[in-house]
Amino acid sequence: MATEMNANSGSFHDKKQMLVNDMKGVVGDATDILKQAAHSTAEEIGAARTAVKEKAKFAASATNEYVKENPWKTFGVAAVAGLIVGFFLHRR
Repeated sequence: MATEMNANSGSFHDKKQMLVNDMKGVVGDATDILKQAAHSTAEEIGAARTAVKEKAKFAASATNEYVKENPWKTFGVAAVAGLIVGFFLHRR
């Protein structure tokens, strides 16, 4: 009977060790997946940031050209916008 318990204990211990090894493998795989996801997300954010910068530069350049070509129209629009904002702020 003691021999059976030692045999069962040994197989239990072996199965426990196999389970621990499997769990370590799963944790290692999950860590690798998270690292890959973080890296790809950082690349996507960098690409989006670059695209936004390019669009902002283009919009600023186009606005600058328009203001240089139409200074009085720009002044008129700014004055009207200022009057509207002032009217709403005064009503508060």
